[in-house]
Amino acid sequence: MASASDPPSAWETGPKQQCPCDDPSQAFQIYEDGHGYCHAGGCPHPYWSPQKLGLEGDSSSSSPRKHTKDIPMTAAQQQELSDKIASSEHFAIKSRGLTQATCRHWDYRVFKTAQGTAEHVAVYKSAQGGTVAAKLRGEDKQFRWVGNPSTAGLYGQHFLSSGKMLIVAEGEIDTLTASQLWANRFPVVGLPNGASAARKDVASALSALVKYDKVVFAFDGDKPGREAALECAKLLPAGKACIANFADGDDINAMHMRGEDAALISLLHNAPPYRPDGIVAARSLVSQALNPVVTGKTWPWEFLTEWTYGRRPGEVIILGAGTGVGKSDFMSEVVAHTIRPVKEGGCEERCAVFNYEAPPVGTLKSISGKHAGLRFHIPSDPDNPIWTEDQLSHWLEYTTEHCASLFINDHYGAVDWESVKQRIRYLAHAEDVRHFFIDPIAALVALADDDRKALDRLLPEASMLSQELGVTLYFNSHLTRPSDGKSHEEGGRVTLRHFRGSGAIGMWANFVIALERDQQSEDEEEAAMTTVRMLKDRFTGDSTGKTRKLVFNRITGMQELPSDSLRPPPPSGASDEDA
Repeated sequence: MASASDPPSAWETGPKQQCPCDDPSQAFQIYEDGHGYCHAGGCPHPYWSPQKLGLEGDSSSSSPRKHTKDIPMTAAQQQELSDKIASSEHFAIKSRGLTQATCRHWDYRVFKTAQGTAEHVAVYKSAQGGTVAAKLRGEDKQFRWVGNPSTAGLYGQHFLSSGKMLIVAEGEIDTLTASQLWANRFPVVGLPNGASAARKDVASALSALVKYDKVVFAFDGDKPGREAALECAKLLPAGKACIANFADGDDINAMHMRGEDAALISLLHNAPPYRPDGIVAARSLVSQALNPVVTGKTWPWEFLTEWTYGRRPGEVIILGAGTGVGKSDFMSEVVAHTIRPVKEGGCEERCAVFNYEAPPVGTLKSISGKHAGLRFHIPSDPDNPIWTEDQLSHWLEYTTEHCASLFINDHYGAVDWESVKQRIRYLAHAEDVRHFFIDPIAALVALADDDRKALDRLLPEASMLSQELGVTLYFNSHLTRPSDGKSHEEGGRVTLRHFRGSGAIGMWANFVIALERDQQSEDEEEAAMTTVRMLKDRFTGDSTGKTRKLVFNRITGMQELPSDSLRPPPPSGASDEDA
């Protein structure tokens, strides 16, 4: 790339090229008087004097959008501008569907060269109506300026006063076209430097634009045009900006040339108001609101489905219990039920498990055991087996081949939330995973300087992520030690304040479920009995405070209702029918 110290031949007047300030866009242009200007939005040093470029020329000449506004034209600039205007005329531009009356109203001229080519001359005027610059457009669609455009503002800005509606077009041709639709009696202005500098140009003219009740940004229907319209709309006071949505690659003049003036007028007049992302009009939600209310995905236990009306996309569900009470086992049963085929009483939904307290193979065996009603994750005595190798092989195949896809995160130990978010996004988009189980949530903030503050940041992000992706997120949470009463490992009652990060959990979780069990009890039946307590129900609030007992079946490894635990265990054969 050339630099400011290169010889003059490195910077030829004419086509746009790379800026010497190292901006990567091809938006830098040298003008006839020797100065240079970078049209890329955000360039730190857009104006380059002839001396700075190492070229001959007058250092006092100004750039098209130089920040200093009131620099008078030099005698050379004034003479060149006068000569160009004097040697050009108002013609109808048939190739663009523009009448001579429109071109005369806008002082849009055509200069015919000795070689027979035509050069368009868009005359720019000051607020007082005096001619200050002209933008020249050759047949090769290259642009250059004469005069001093730093004082010009938007194209046609000198026409503005105040009113109900103003159209801002992307270029001079589109500006003239929009004006002609209303017989040149309607306020229209255009961008002097295209979409790339739209935000800067509109910002400099805000005092004139805000005098209109409604400002319609009617830029081209390509990516630069759409992005520029959004950036400009943000500059205006709330409620004023509207954006005309053209089809891909379309614009004002193109529609006019196809004879679609009526549709074009409607598109401009009915342009929707700009709203920041995430804001919708209530009337646009009516059709969705009329859809029938349905129960979400079931839980393995009917009472939980009744309490919550099922599990829905966009929810965050948090399960809390003391150490060793059975959170992970409870979650494994939920995963097994979720991936099990619908015809066999499951949900048949894809799941991903991030278990940081067990290796992936242990997680797989635990979930497969829930399908089999066997505890594959504990050793089996060869002389008195509680499960066989054939049974393990069969149920592993069932879990991985016959159920919905299951993904297990291969990482043991702590990991950061940012990397987990990336994996969730990937699995949701690439693999259509709908349920994500993280056990425990503490692993995601273990390396943070302040885990409580980290949890305060994590929970709202998790809530927004679940809604964005349309997935359900489940977190297992450890509890803090109660200041009085029984410990949680001895069956002490769990409250919301016992959760680490309870403030964020209480605010952002849709459901908070606690498990209570006295694992230290000398009574085996009591030690196997778990109380399921609903601490928070955001959906209806009806189930908050409800409790129900579950009994852990030491043979099947399943959490069962007390009445179910009195029945004999199912046969543990190796076929689906036996199960």
